[in-house]
Amino acid sequence: MDLPIGKVLVMLAWPLPFIATGVVPLDPVALLPLQLLWLNLMTDGLLGLSLGAEPADPDVMNRRPVDPSAGVFSGGMGRHTVTTGLWIGAIALAVGFWYHETGNPAWQTMMFTTLATMQVVQAFAVRSHHRSVFGSKMFGNRVMNLMVPLVLALQVLAVYLPGLSDRVLGLAPLTVIDWGVAVLAGALFLAGPELWKRAWAAREAT
Repeated sequence: MDLPIGKVLVMLAWPLPFIATGVVPLDPVALLPLQLLWLNLMTDGLLGLSLGAEPADPDVMNRRPVDPSAGVFSGGMGRHTVTTGLWIGAIALAVGFWYHETGNPAWQTMMFTTLATMQVVQAFAVRSHHRSVFGSKMFGNRVMNLMVPLVLALQVLAVYLPGLSDRVLGLAPLTVIDWGVAVLAGALFLAGPELWKRAWAAREAT
């Protein structure tokens, strides 16, 4: 749910700074429809499937039982979903605005790639709501270990494959520095879930 919230925020918030300054935005759409479809199918879909193969946490039987009548978003999960979605959207927008305002024609491609990078990072982050992503079981999901390289390879093809990149998805080639910015954005995003897990652990310890 938090990734869709992030994408909706990107789409809705993109023209607001232009409107606030009384300027009609020349680029009113943050992401094109086929770019959103690509993110939904190639990253959300494949990574979501791999999460279904996630083994249970080894300490799951030592935790407090969950109330059967509790909702999906109970226990702080609703707040976590919304805040994570806003965090994703804010990072993608910051990268997009930075590139756009510096006159870089790859601004849309950077938002597209930044969202894809954060989706890969989030797939690792949400494997457990208790364990850090840097734990001993970081690569314990064999299906995800196969899906992540596949998703990254598809993302590279989306950016560079002639015909698909320019004619279908409307993307521009990225430099090594651009990819570095996207990776740094993913690392910045990871700070959010990691801090939330620490807060969750402190809450359960009381």
